[in-house]
Amino acid sequence: MKFGKEYFEKLNYSSRESMIKYFGIKVLFWASKKLGRNLFDGKGKRALDVGCSFGYVASLLKRAGYETYGLDISTYALHEAVRRKVDVFFLRHDIQQSLPFVGRIFDLITCFDVLEHLDNPLKALRNMYRACRGIIICTTPHRLLDKPVRKLVRDHDDTHKSLRTPEEWRRMLIEEMGLSPNNVLIESYYDIPIRISNRLLTFKSIRIPKLGLTTRILIKT
Repeated sequence: MKFGKEYFEKLNYSSRESMIKYFGIKVLFWASKKLGRNLFDGKGKRALDVGCSFGYVASLLKRAGYETYGLDISTYALHEAVRRKVDVFFLRHDIQQSLPFVGRIFDLITCFDVLEHLDNPLKALRNMYRACRGIIICTTPHRLLDKPVRKLVRDHDDTHKSLRTPEEWRRMLIEEMGLSPNNVLIESYYDIPIRISNRLLTFKSIRIPKLGLTTRILIKT
């Protein structure tokens, strides 16, 4: 699947910058609270945003002080990120392939709404784990709810090929990757953008155990 101009225009992706940034902030606050540490303090640390697209989340990490890298398979998306003058190190690469980094060099890896697009998310998670010396945060839609809910709100994405339930992700991480249950946290949320006259005012996140539309995955390495 080539994620080119047509794909991003179909999603009206350029208009989603504020929503995606609000979402990223909410998830980083959630992870900070669960870990008892401030992930918005990136001074002297290195971060990687996997599936960075136009660089919306990568720009947040840069502003937080991280030496930031953005990785995406889409040439078009990376060109857009550069055109928008997002000041991070960009790399075109498939996260399912071995990463071109030596050792565990990242303190934080974010991977927001990417795993569901991949043929082999397990490979992607293993590659992230090998490159991380700190925290990995992923979000991905709930397998049972993604299609019906997104069709209802006319936001369906037919490139979602690797959907799972929270428990299925947990089994993959613990049984197939061999991670300790103590180092894995998975929770479900429903995230609601609040608008007035099409202007985004804020972003409300509601935890809904097992049935939230978005699955949040937190991994300590």
